[in-house]
Amino acid sequence: MFISSLKKKVMGLAEGLELVDFSLALPYTWVLVRDERGKSALGVAMTLTEDIGRYENPLEEITLPALIERADSLNAIERTLGLAAMNAVCQYHLSLENAELRDIVEIVPENVGKIAVIGNIGPVVEVLRENGKDVYVFERNPKLCTKDTLSDALGWPMLRYDASALFLFSQ
Repeated sequence: MFISSLKKKVMGLAEGLELVDFSLALPYTWVLVRDERGKSALGVAMTLTEDIGRYENPLEEITLPALIERADSLNAIERTLGLAAMNAVCQYHLSLENAELRDIVEIVPENVGKIAVIGNIGPVVEVLRENGKDVYVFERNPKLCTKDTLSDALGWPMLRYDASALFLFSQ
């Protein structure tokens, strides 16, 4: 699936990085990575309190590759740590040094079919809809759900066959 293919790519990007520290916390779990020169990056993932109480921590090996490997686990603790670890690796490689700071609405192409917003980012969704965009909002947290949001479990099945869909992710 989608996460499995991302895991493979992130594993390659994780070479040369070490796990420095991590915390399974509320509302976010975080993972800190560092290279041999001392450059570090922090990755986060939302800790879902609805799921966390049902699982014990079965991790036997606590290394960066071991955490990444668990990103698609059915165990909520493992999955949350795995996603935070993947985010840390991606943050390490992300450079905004020469980036032009622009509003997200300005960079959405005119011809985009659907826009999938992963996480209910209300102000962004409102502006996109005001600009006539076809927006689908996928949210996991029941406290952030509205009559206009869909379960995040529906995101991939609903949009995977639409090559023109643009995905925006909340963090």
